Amino acid sequence: MFALGKIPSVNSFPTRDEIADEQTCLLEVCVCPQCFLVQLSELVPPERLFTEYRYLSAASNTWVRYLGDLAAMLTERFQITAETRILETGSNDGTLLAAFLPRTRHVLGVDPARNLVADAAARGVPTVAEFLNEATSEHIVRDHGQFDLILGLNVYAHTPDLLGILRGTHNLLTPHGTFVMEAVHVLKTILRGAYDTVYHEHVFCYSLTTLREQYARAGLAITDVEETPMHGGSLRVYAQRADSHPAIAVSVAQMLEAECIAGVTDLAMYQRVGESVRQHRHALREGVEALKRHHGRVWALGASARGVVILNAGKLDTALLDAVVDDTPLKQGRVVPGVHVPVVGWEALRDAPEQPAAFLLTSWNFEREVFDKLRRLGGVREAEILIPFPDMRTVHLEPVHGQALPSAPGRTPER
Repeated sequence: MFALGKIPSVNSFPTRDEIADEQTCLLEVCVCPQCFLVQLSELVPPERLFTEYRYLSAASNTWVRYLGDLAAMLTERFQITAETRILETGSNDGTLLAAFLPRTRHVLGVDPARNLVADAAARGVPTVAEFLNEATSEHIVRDHGQFDLILGLNVYAHTPDLLGILRGTHNLLTPHGTFVMEAVHVLKTILRGAYDTVYHEHVFCYSLTTLREQYARAGLAITDVEETPMHGGSLRVYAQRADSHPAIAVSVAQMLEAECIAGVTDLAMYQRVGESVRQHRHALREGVEALKRHHGRVWALGASARGVVILNAGKLDTALLDAVVDDTPLKQGRVVPGVHVPVVGWEALRDAPEQPAAFLLTSWNFEREVFDKLRRLGGVREAEILIPFPDMRTVHLEPVHGQALPSAPGRTPER
């Protein structure tokens, strides 16, 4: 479909002394012409990507609110009580599971990032620091039993062994338990040219059509599906063990039909994405170059995984960007993988002798939160900001009303 070149792991964030040892891998997206599963052509061993992880769920207020709202919804939907047992795959720092603690103490995280176990424990969330697969699921069942609710947010696209993690999930479910998974929807992201959802951690990008077949192979039946706007457009998929013969909501057939009509089984649709990506990458670099000419200094906002991809795809290095502001302490004082732009906290922006008047919003999916922090923590009153996705546009941060108002739209390529 398309390739973004050789890029390091988006969560590696080396120090300047470590740049010489930086490892890269081709980031190329392909599609299976038989099952239409979108996937990477080259894989990085998961142990290199996840055992020391610098992403924290708690770093984004927007994400914390989202997780809190999700926990509240699931608590009501499944009538969670003090006896309900909940497991989360890819539990990170325990933010989501901690939201269930007022109702039940029976929570368990599973995450290979050993550096985050203490953060989760501080929130009252115990963690098994392993990758979930069939073998580890058997150990967890032996030590902790099965679970009524299993959660996996933006995790099940991260493992090359999809069938293994799904079978492990099946093993961990009680006979009538429910598995809730969220992942970006290929129809709303990659098939619209949103290449910023592509990085080595994201081995796959799903449609419900492709997921149904993979779930069935693992003995799971999809029972319900919802769409969420998170990360540019995601699926929330509910499933149970197929041997429990669960009822299937009408939403499943409706989504499958909608995907078919939209073309997720049309190979030509996937083949057209590459040109859209090429045009967007060219327009992105031109946009940042224009900011640099007009304002002299440009900073990026957000060293998220998608931000790292955006900067590398546009080859936006220190010749164009002075710094990237990010909330995550584990990333500050280091450099962005690949392009080596320094990562700083908001205080560096606030205390800069000469504040920049131009920004690239790499964490565009948290636009409102970032704009608020730009004023409140960064002390910026007025600026021109380039927003690359979902449709490239420029906004002006105005000094009077404290709101970001759209500028006159520029010409952007079709995507």
